[in-house]
Order: sequence, then structure tokens, then C-alpha cells
Amino acid sequence: MNRFSRSRLLLILGGTIGLWTGAMAEERPNILWLVAEDMSSNLGSYGDPDANTPSLDQLATQGVRFTRAFSAAGVCAPSRSSLATGMFASSLGSQHMRGSATLSDQTPTLPQLLRDAGYYCTNNFKEDYNFPAPAGMWDESSRKAHWRNRAPGQPFFSIFNFMTTHESRLRFDDEAFAKLTAGLTPEQRHDPAKVTLPAWLPDTPEVRREWARNHDMITAMDGQVKTILAQLEADGLADDTVVMFYTDHGAGLPRAKQFNFEAGLQVPLIVCVPEKWRTRMAAEPGSVDSQLVSLIDLAPSILSFLKLPVPEMMQGRDVLSTTVPDPNDYIYSIRDRMDERIDMSRTVRSDRFKYHRNYHPDLPHFPWLDYMDLLQSSQAFRRLAVAGDLSPGLTYFMADHKALEELYDLRTDPDELHNVAHDPAYADTLARMRAEHFDWARRTVDTGFIPEQMLRDFAVGSSEFEYARSGAYDIDRCIAAVRLLEQGAAAGSVLMAALADSYPPVRYWAASGLAALGREVKTPGMGAALRKALQDEHAEVSIAAAEALCNRGEPSAALPFLTRWLEDERPLVQLAAANVMDRIDEQALPVRAAMQRVAALDPGPFSGANLFLMVQWVLQRALAELDAHAAPARTATGPLTLVGVAKVDITPPMAVRLHGFPRGVRKTSSNAVTQRIFAKAMAIGGDAGEDPVLLLTTDLLGVSDEMAAALMARLGQAVGFTNRARLTLTSAHNHSAPALKSVAPYVFRVEPSPEDAAEIAAYEAWLMDRLEQVAVEALTQRQPARLAHATGQAGFGMNRRLVENGEWVTFGDNPHGPMDQDLTVMSVRAPDGTLRATWFSYACHGVCWQAPSVHGDWMGVAQSRLEAAHPGSVAMVTVGCGGNINPLDIHFRGEDPVTPGEEAAAEVERVLGQPMEPLAGTPQVRVARFDLPLQPVPDLAHWEKRKDWFSRTMTARLQRGEPVATSIPYMVQTWTFADELNIVFLAGEVHVQYGLRLKKEFPGGRLWVNAYAHDSPAYIPAADEIPEGGWEVDGSRINYGVPARFDPSVEDLIFEQVKALLSPDVGPVPRASATSPAIP
Repeated sequence: MNRFSRSRLLLILGGTIGLWTGAMAEERPNILWLVAEDMSSNLGSYGDPDANTPSLDQLATQGVRFTRAFSAAGVCAPSRSSLATGMFASSLGSQHMRGSATLSDQTPTLPQLLRDAGYYCTNNFKEDYNFPAPAGMWDESSRKAHWRNRAPGQPFFSIFNFMTTHESRLRFDDEAFAKLTAGLTPEQRHDPAKVTLPAWLPDTPEVRREWARNHDMITAMDGQVKTILAQLEADGLADDTVVMFYTDHGAGLPRAKQFNFEAGLQVPLIVCVPEKWRTRMAAEPGSVDSQLVSLIDLAPSILSFLKLPVPEMMQGRDVLSTTVPDPNDYIYSIRDRMDERIDMSRTVRSDRFKYHRNYHPDLPHFPWLDYMDLLQSSQAFRRLAVAGDLSPGLTYFMADHKALEELYDLRTDPDELHNVAHDPAYADTLARMRAEHFDWARRTVDTGFIPEQMLRDFAVGSSEFEYARSGAYDIDRCIAAVRLLEQGAAAGSVLMAALADSYPPVRYWAASGLAALGREVKTPGMGAALRKALQDEHAEVSIAAAEALCNRGEPSAALPFLTRWLEDERPLVQLAAANVMDRIDEQALPVRAAMQRVAALDPGPFSGANLFLMVQWVLQRALAELDAHAAPARTATGPLTLVGVAKVDITPPMAVRLHGFPRGVRKTSSNAVTQRIFAKAMAIGGDAGEDPVLLLTTDLLGVSDEMAAALMARLGQAVGFTNRARLTLTSAHNHSAPALKSVAPYVFRVEPSPEDAAEIAAYEAWLMDRLEQVAVEALTQRQPARLAHATGQAGFGMNRRLVENGEWVTFGDNPHGPMDQDLTVMSVRAPDGTLRATWFSYACHGVCWQAPSVHGDWMGVAQSRLEAAHPGSVAMVTVGCGGNINPLDIHFRGEDPVTPGEEAAAEVERVLGQPMEPLAGTPQVRVARFDLPLQPVPDLAHWEKRKDWFSRTMTARLQRGEPVATSIPYMVQTWTFADELNIVFLAGEVHVQYGLRLKKEFPGGRLWVNAYAHDSPAYIPAADEIPEGGWEVDGSRINYGVPARFDPSVEDLIFEQVKALLSPDVGPVPRASATSPAIP
């Protein structure tokens, strides 16, 4: 590679630096750049009928007016990046609006080169290059910078940037705008009713007002140009100064600024060369030059004009000198991330045609942009689009997706309103322009094919430019991957294979392509391949795979990963995740709490480069859209039923061993309390003299049939409640609750000390008093209420079993495994609509809190948030079939029960605000008790090798010849609310496959499946998991005192027992969430 260096240039210049005298100044002219912001060619000299620009029109008569000059990007920072370097921003890695690339020392800026040649270089004042200005780039860059501060006789290169025409000024209030344009006479101001609108703008009062303001701003800027030119004349420098006027890109209105249409790229360019220097210019004063010019041509043109060497890496060409070679056949432009919205488009323009390549065709041309949507014209575009009142070309601009390719015949369609890419008459032109685009991408080493954060990671320690030229960047493989979309759904199998490519950018484009194709792809195994891609080490690949799954209608595995990346420490990763959450609409409802949490964080100081602020813009927009979809909160309707609710604190008053993680930090008793725990009761029915049903929930690890029997004895004596079938005793499976003798009795693996055993017994006795208290209160305080139910979704539960070659390996996040994201809610409202209680369930372990203190885990957090939001109400939780489900990232997130707890609470709140299905009367209760068979019990030798407490117990039993269990007792209970809802309660740590299978058998949302009820026999794995082994199948049995694996027949046995109990009349019911999760 030919490395350009400033020292090499100094040698070439032959030691002339520092020797500038008046005589030498005659050797090289001064250069003055007058640069307006956000302005198309709306000058009188360019034929604009509304223009009032006498100063610039006069300048055009003295110079050359280029009629086909174009910016290399339609927005300021990437454009200025190119202006400063003579290179495409996409070659530097500085193409993203509000990015921050590292400028390589191989890419000197134009001011640096001119300073090395002895020029005094100033900038007044805007820089905004998408890279930090290198040290020594300017002699001065400030609002006071001026050529007048140079050494006597020293030539200068000075830039004056006019912010008067900037987009933001269109939004000024009337007072501020009047101050901005105070120098205009009434005759110079533009009447909105009389201005001539271009065809790319709709004709509305708001648009006319801003178009008129735009012209007022241009007129005011023309006056500023006059002032600078007068200073030049006053200083006697006009005859020695080349003056160039141009703008950084097109007008600051929708479909111009930020976009690759002609309105956003075509700019005025006037070059005025004093008479003594005209021998170096190829045109006469007052002439018109219609060659294709790009603003990246300016830097090499200036260097050539000054007879200075042009660095080889500069990609522009000389368009000024008399020795200009053949003119440009094509010019090019780029569009990448625009503020908060990620995208990538490229264009190639010839004399007649314009080709657009849209690399994310599933995204709109005009997404919601927080900054640009402040314009009244933007709001007009959106209003007219909804009403269907836009022309076809502008309707396409406002569509929710765009074509992969666009081709415009500028001879007949200068405003690019009629895409002819699919017209057979233009097939040859399309192929030629497409080929030119990809040739250009290779020639310029376009870094846009690498996602932004990934490129930053790759370029650590160097620069994006150097990485792209290091040999590590395989642009040909990237281009091959992106071109697969040309095949449409037929590329499904190739894209699926590319998900496993060794090169991360290829994996990204494979996932992105599948996201664009969505449900069109029917390739077998696609869902599994995308779920595997969720675990990609590169966030952008995982996020793209998540979007692809959502676009296929399979959000349940994707949402936890989107949440993970939304909470990443890198703002660009967060931004990518937030954009997908916004695009998937109501599928994001289950993770609404995570979105709210990140949106509410302190973004830090306001700055145009504050990427996290952009993350919040996207989230705020997405949350507003979700709220717009929500129905207004509904008061209770339907028949009245007697319901009693009660709550009692069961936080231990004494030191006691905790139930979960006993071999970690919880080896001794503790009296520490981080969050208090509770038992809660809901008694339903009894209106017609029948026994009510009693639901009793506890923030415990488990409950036992022994506890239920003891409680029934107490309730029989206290209130005459004697029907055991109508009691439902449940636990939240909270691993930070006190240990109980009758639940997982061998969990400590060693026999408890007498002191520990006494504490456990004391707590259990104290607990039984509290359970009796809360049950009696609920049973005796029943009041008329209305019940209703609905189902939402949460996204934090993740299958935790990692299996390889048919064998369990360890715990971890397994997006390929089955999961149930349903979060079902029952509300209890007083006749006036006041919320008295909520009961919800979700299939996920409570294992977030692992410190040696009492805590309610995510379940406790959710309940406390709901009760705080609805003072006087009681929030209750049961747990679904979550035996093999953990909170996402639990193995490395740390002790964070708040994140999933708040997500669950937020989803409950959302469901409460939706229409819910009324329930009536006392539910019919059915119970089945049966045995679950075990496989053969291992022999004595097996137990003698083991040292844990249960193994020693088994050894003693076998040595004494005592019988051992060949099955364990099991209980199933169902509640049936007529034909409205069936609720299932299963005992033990039931795996998610059971709930999914039951809901598949009884679709429509009228089946609610709960586990961890009645008793705690063991984990209940699915039949296909038993041969895999692992913790739930083998290791955990020791805790529960189960001597052998379950026989695989247990799944069918439980399923058939539940099926026999359920009411046969199970019909569909509206769900509160937009879609039901797919069953993996």
C-alpha cells in the first residue's frame, strides 16, 4: 500500500514552507469557501423563480456555475467528512450520521495539506466531520476565525459556514425567525401562498410556510455572503482569491436532506477565479459547466489548481484545471444510519439515469426521525400518507418498506417519482448501473457492509480505514451475501446456511436478509437456525436474527435477546435493539417494562452525538405506539361473585436456614431480610351455599400435601371448611425463602444440625398459624366482586437446559429449547371497578436472588410493584410449568430480581388495561390422585458410593431389606368456570413441555396451567428429556428423596389425567397480547 505522509509532501514542496512573502503570495492564490447549510440550488442564477439572491447571482456572473454538482451524502457530517478528505465517508468508516470514526494518519485532510504548503487555514466555525478534527488541522477553527489573523503576505484557505439556512431555523418561533431574518425588507420576504413548490413536496399550508421560510433564510444568507465578499474587497484581496460557494447538501425538508434523491444531493457550486489565475481554469466567467461533479472532487481540484500533489488515496478528481481529463461518467452517494435510524443505501448517477440500492428493503424510506419530525412539513407528509392523499411517487416514499433497487430516468423524471427498475425496457440499463455500483463499492472499499459496532470492534487499535485495507475485510463475501436478496425467497436455504458462515458480516447479512423476507421463506429448519444465531457473539447478528424470528411470527425466543442487547453497555448495540423493538410493533409488548426502564434512564448531557439519547428517542416512539394500540382501561363488567382476599407477612421472625443454594453462601442460618415475603389468599364463590374455592399462594420454595392436610384440619375447626379438593395451596418457588422440613427434605445434602432442625420446625409451626390466619380472613370476608381474565406475554423466561449429542451438559440460555411466554392474569374488581386483587402466573424459576437473606425474588418484586400501583389491592402470583426455565442471563446477570420483576408487573398492568374476559360463579373443581412410576431403583452398590444424606438413608434401608419406592404419589386439580376458563394446577417442578402440550390440545386461551401446587414431589421432566439426564432428571432427585428416574410414561399419564378432568367445552377467548407464541 502506498502510504501518504506529510513529511513526503514537505520534501516535494522543496522547503518553501515558511518563506511566504508578498512576491510568493502571487505564486499561489488564496482560497475562500463560502458554505451554506441545508440548501438546494434555490438561487436566482439557477433559475429558481422565488429566489432573491443578488450577491450570489452576481458572483455567478463573475465565475463558473456548475449545474450538476452533487454532495456525496445527503446529510452534513458524512458530507463534510468527504469535503475534508476528498474521500467517501464510507471508505473512512465515517458514514453514519452522528458517528465518530478514527481518522487514519494515512488520510490527511485538505487543511493539513495546505498548511504544510504554507497556507494559513481557518474555519468559521462548524466542523462536524464524524471524526475528531486532527491536531493541527486548522490554524484556527472558531466563530472568530478569519484570514485577517494570518502573517503578512501569507496565502490563506478560509471557510465561512452559514448556519442561517440550517433545517433547525425552519422550526424557529415567529419571534426568533424574525430576529434571524431581521435584515430583510418586506419586499424580500416570501409569501407562502405565492411560492412555487417542487413536485417532491405536497402542497399544504404547512409545507408552503416552511418552503417560504427556506427562501427567506437563503435571502438572509445571501446578505452574509455580501458582507464576507465586501471584507475581501476592502482588504485588497479580491484579485488574489479564488471564491467558491456551495452547500453541504440539499434543502432541510423531508425527501431532500438525509435522502439520496436529487433534492437531497444536488447543490449549487459557483467558482470565481480572479483574472490573473484564469489560465488554470477551464471555463470563462459567467459560463455554465454541466459536467457531473461531486463535492469529493473539491479537495483534489484545489490541490491541482495550486499545483500541489494530490494524495493517491483521494477518490475525487480535478474538475477545475485546464488539464481536466475525461469528465465523470458516474457520481455516487451514500446513506447510512441517520441519527437514531439504522439503514444503508447507495446511489450511482450517470448523465441520464440514477440507480438506488437499498440494503434494507424491509425498512421505510422515511422512518420516524425525532429531529426531522419536528418539522411541520414532516407532519404533513405523515398526515397525508395516512389519509391516502399523496401522489403515487410520494406514497412510495412514505411506505413501510422500499424496493431493493430503484432506477429513475432523470430525463423524463427529474424528481425521481417513477421507479422503472422493473420495466423490461430498462433491463440493460439496470444491469449496467447495478454493476457499476458494486464495482465502485469494491474500488472505494465501502465499509458499510460491516455493521457499525462490529466495525468499531474490528478496528480497535487502528482505524476503520486501516482495518478495511488490512486484508481482514472480505468485501467480496459481503457483496455475495447481500446480493442473495435479489433471489427473494428462493435464497432461503442459502441464507440459512450463511447464518453459520465464519465471517461475522456475512452472518449479519444472512440474518438481515431473512428479516427482510420474513414469512416468505419456507425453508425447513429456518426457525432453529435463527434461534441458534441469537447466540452469536456479535450483537448485530443476534439482533438481526431476533428480528427475523419476529417477522416470522416467532417472537418468544427473540425477545429475551433483544432485552439483553437493549441493556448492553454499548449505545450502538442498544440502538440496534431499540430499532427492532420499535419495528416489531405489538410483539414487543412482553418486554415493554425493559423498554420503559431504559427509556427512563438519565441520558447525560444533551449532545448531537449522544447515541444513548437516540436510543431513548426510539424507545419513546415505540412506547407511544404501544400505548396507542392499548384499549382504554375498562371497568369491571359481568356478573358478581363473592370473593375474599387477604394477605399476611410470613417473613421469619427468627434466624433460619434458607431453602435455595444451600451449598453456596447459605450454609448457615440467617436472619437477614432484603425483601419481606407473604402468603395471600383468595376465596371465590359460595354464593349459592356451596363451598368456595380457596387459592392460597406463598412466597416459598414449595408446599407439601402434609402442610395442606394440616391446614385443612385447622380450617375445619375454625370455619368449617373441610373439602380438601377445594383448597389450592401453591408456592412461588422462591429460592430465598425459609427451609421447610416437608419440602425438599434432603436439600442440604447433610443432615441438619439439631439447632438448624429446631429453627426449621419452629418456623414451620409459626408459618402454619399465619396460613390459617390468611385463609380464614379470605373465607370470612367475601364480598361481591367481578372476575375477569386475559393473557399477555413476558420475555424474560429462557430454557436453561444445554444439551449436546443427546446429553445434558450444563445450565445456560438455550433459545432453541421450548419456552412458554404466556403471562395470564385474573383481576378482582369491586362493583365500582376498584381493583381489589390481581393474580398472575408465568413459567419461570425464582432464582435471581442468591445472597444469604430473605427475598421475594422476581415474583416478590412484581407483587410489590403492583400493590404499590394499586393501594389497597392484593397481588398474588403462581408459577407456570417453569421447571426448566430460568430468567434470561441469570448465570451472569448477577443478583437482579428487579429487571424481570418489573417486566412482569408492567405486563400485568398492560393486561389490566385491555379488555378482559368476564368470569362468573363458583368454579367447578375436580381432583385426581395417582402414582408416577419410577424406573428401577439403583442397587446397594450405587448408594454406598455416595456420601450425601439421602444416599446414606437409602443405603441403610437397603441393608435392612426395607422396600423402596417404585413410584411417587401425585395430584392434579382443575378449576372450571363453566365454558369460560379451565385452570390446571400440577404438583412439583413441572417442565414447560407440559403446559405447551396442554395448551396445544386446548387452544384459544381458555386454558391456564400452573405448577408448584399442592405438593413438591420432584422435578417432573418431559419424556424426551429423561434420556438426556442432567440436573432436573438426576441430580435434583436427591433433594426430594426420589430414588430413581421417572419412567418416560409419566408425561402421557399426567396429560391423560388432566385431559379427563377438563371440561370438554373449551372454546377460544380473546387474548390481551397480539399473538400467541409459537410452540417450538
